[in-house]
Amino acid sequence: MKRKNIVDLRVEKNITQQEMAKMLSISNVSLHYYETGQRKIPRNVAIQISKILGVKLDEIFLPESFSM
Repeated sequence: MKRKNIVDLRVEKNITQQEMAKMLSISNVSLHYYETGQRKIPRNVAIQISKILGVKLDEIFLPESFSM
C-alpha cells in the first residue's frame, strides 16, 4: 500500500496550504518546504500535522518499507 503524503491528506480534508499553515502558526513557504521535503519537519510541527490530518505520525513520516 502506498503511503499518502501530507499534500494528499491535506487535500482530502479540503484544507488549503494557507489554512494549514495558519493552523500550524507557520508561513506558507515553510509548509511548502515541509510538504516537498526541502526541509525537515520539527517534531512539534509533525505532531500538529498528524492531529490536523487525523492520522498517526507513522502513517505519514515512517518509510513505506518500515513495518511495525
